[in-house]
Amino acid sequence: MKTLISLISLLAGLILPVVLMIMFRSTASTQILLIALAAIGSGWLCNIVWASTTAIEVVDGGASETRKIAIKFGWICPSVLVLLTFVIQLFLR
Repeated sequence: MKTLISLISLLAGLILPVVLMIMFRSTASTQILLIALAAIGSGWLCNIVWASTTAIEVVDGGASETRKIAIKFGWICPSVLVLLTFVIQLFLR
């Protein structure tokens, strides 16, 4: 069950920022910065949930190290996904 939660939160962290960016961009294009921040925040939160449920024991306290890394750097992947989504939408319009 823990593996399923980890997988779902990881996939949500990758898919949710793109979906939010596409959905909200089509409705309100004037507040793009707020939309991007909300999409990045949701992806970051899913990454933290994934790191909390993952029990990879690399060294002593491996799971807590994974969580610390996700808290510090978990925003990077959603940021890149949001940026790519923005650029693709810009060229398709």
